[in-house]
Amino acid sequence: MLIHSALSLRTPEAAKMIFEDIFAFPLLYSFDIGPSTMAALFGIERAVVAQVYDLGTTRLEVFIMDDMPTPGRLQHLCLAVADREAVVTRWKVEGWEVRRFQRDDGDVIFCIDADGNMYELKNRSGR
Repeated sequence: MLIHSALSLRTPEAAKMIFEDIFAFPLLYSFDIGPSTMAALFGIERAVVAQVYDLGTTRLEVFIMDDMPTPGRLQHLCLAVADREAVVTRWKVEGWEVRRFQRDDGDVIFCIDADGNMYELKNRSGR
């Protein structure tokens, strides 16, 4: 069972826009992580704020870091949404990248935020 996953964004405003406004995930709480804890666990010696979102069956920790490291090219979250096209439209309104690949059994959609995080979109009712 997955307890939580984590990613980084540069601003709390970006976290609100992506997770609360677009994906409609509730913010459960925020907490501070001191520099000694960050250094011991992640090799980054600075304080950060973490925001915890409820994704239904798991939680997502979003580390707010104005100088965040670049995400790996394969790292992504796969999220089930009620309406993929509505998310794609909103993503494009924000000026963020959308990638599509057509397969025989349907298309694959990835949305990339301004900080380089990738989100694969699945319909809640299947692919």
